[in-house]
Amino acid sequence: MTEEWMLEMVESCPEHGQERLGRSQRAFGLGLALLVLILVLGGTAWAGQEPAEAEEEAAGVESTLDFMVVLPGSPEPVAQAREAVNRLARFVAQATGRSVRGGFSNDPEQAAQRLKEDPPRWGVVSLGFYLRYAGALHMTPIGSTRPGGHERDAWYVLVGAEHEGEELSGDYRGSVLFFPEQAACLLLHGRHGGIVGLHGDRSPLMALRRVGQDGLSGVVLDRLQYEAMEHLPLQEAVTEKLRLLYTVSELPAAPVVWFGAGADGPEVARLSGALEAALRQARQQTSAQDAMDSATAPPDVSMALELLRTRGFGPADPLLESLRRRCGGE
Repeated sequence: MTEEWMLEMVESCPEHGQERLGRSQRAFGLGLALLVLILVLGGTAWAGQEPAEAEEEAAGVESTLDFMVVLPGSPEPVAQAREAVNRLARFVAQATGRSVRGGFSNDPEQAAQRLKEDPPRWGVVSLGFYLRYAGALHMTPIGSTRPGGHERDAWYVLVGAEHEGEELSGDYRGSVLFFPEQAACLLLHGRHGGIVGLHGDRSPLMALRRVGQDGLSGVVLDRLQYEAMEHLPLQEAVTEKLRLLYTVSELPAAPVVWFGAGADGPEVARLSGALEAALRQARQQTSAQDAMDSATAPPDVSMALELLRTRGFGPADPLLESLRRRCGGE
């Protein structure tokens, strides 16, 4: 069992949603300086059901809203991701009155296998994971994240200064490149390119320093990573040798998906309401003391929104379907 795939679910039921949080709460909207610390740092979390809860489900007493977060390029340590998912699970349970289990993985192959064997109700997945497995895992987009508050994401192809103006070729690293076939489809659409090697990397900002060394031609960053470049400690030394080859703009952000049937059912509306409430709560809860002063305060979810790298949720992106047809896998 690898460190990336520690099958230790975190679970929350409505009756547990009242418990007080003894740890310091994070304020929503941390600056990009903190984002850099997170981005330059690399797990799965999943927990079993209690027998009583399983019996209730079998009897049809209540339905669950279990979920899975699959972000292959996420550098989050397992413990931090587990805490973030746990808080979101508690909040959704409290907001919906449903039993909720939450899981996290940054290992795409292990996550896909787990989702095939035991699919949850919904999840948040990376664009690459969605394009690769949308058909096989019966994923239907029901919403989208908002990276940095933007409706859509963008990818930035950075190369050494000596390759400025050339076509895309050589080896590239990036956290958005864990699905090379899908990434190549997005990066090369409508463009000419040579032989390209695309490699997943959970620390793409660190990889910037290696451009031009050991055969590394460049790095592909997403919008938040590109914006974070200006906060790098060695920014001038790093960026002096880099050039922006081109940008792939207007890409869908990480979608919120529904697994299997029921994507147009009442449970989706219930979930959407809970996510909107989570966003409002994260904006309103401005200090840890506010949460600790009230025994009935809902769990702080700003940590979960940081994990998802979002400042909100929106409707499903209509571009996803056309991209799935063009760049999809199974």
